[in-house]
Amino acid sequence: MMHLFEALMALHDATGSQEVLRDAQAHADNIANRLVQGEGRVPELYDTEWHAARPEQGGYFALGHRFEWAFLFSHAIEKGLPARYLGAAERLLNYGMKVAYDQQEGGIFSRGDYEGCAVRGPKGWWEQCEFLRALMHWAAVRGRADLWPAFDKSLTFSKKNLTDAEYGGWFSSYDAQQATRRSSSKGGIWQVGYHVCGMYLEALRISQER
Repeated sequence: MMHLFEALMALHDATGSQEVLRDAQAHADNIANRLVQGEGRVPELYDTEWHAARPEQGGYFALGHRFEWAFLFSHAIEKGLPARYLGAAERLLNYGMKVAYDQQEGGIFSRGDYEGCAVRGPKGWWEQCEFLRALMHWAAVRGRADLWPAFDKSLTFSKKNLTDAEYGGWFSSYDAQQATRRSSSKGGIWQVGYHVCGMYLEALRISQER
């Protein structure tokens, strides 16, 4: 659902089609009005009737997606979608900061439960990229200067624990509770450059426009 929304916005960038923009808006309405719950929860898995999967069915919250949606909604408004999505975006952002952000070490945890708590375990590489992208965007574009300290702390955390300063690339995860804290893996079917490139592109865009 998220990547379909991204694809529609990218198609609009390429074509300027108002029909595509209407499709993107209809999709955004469905997400913001139907799937975003309460203070900013979006369950990860659903059945065919769009009922959220229960915990015993494997249901959970992917905390990185809170920040990814917060960025996508806000950025889509810059591209011409109605400003009403900003409310849902900020709820997602604030909920993510409340539940996912690790105030001690920086960065965010990967999963949350249905009670609104983070599962304190591995911090995945892609979640940190989406977290950093959302924070810098909201701080620079939406005036949320209160987010810069968390950005600085989490950037330091990611550089120290997840990036390979010698050979380049990002390690897949870091877990402070394990003896071998950093995963040695830098490759896998999910570990493409999408999240890293998106983070760097937004940093470049912000720095060039300001």
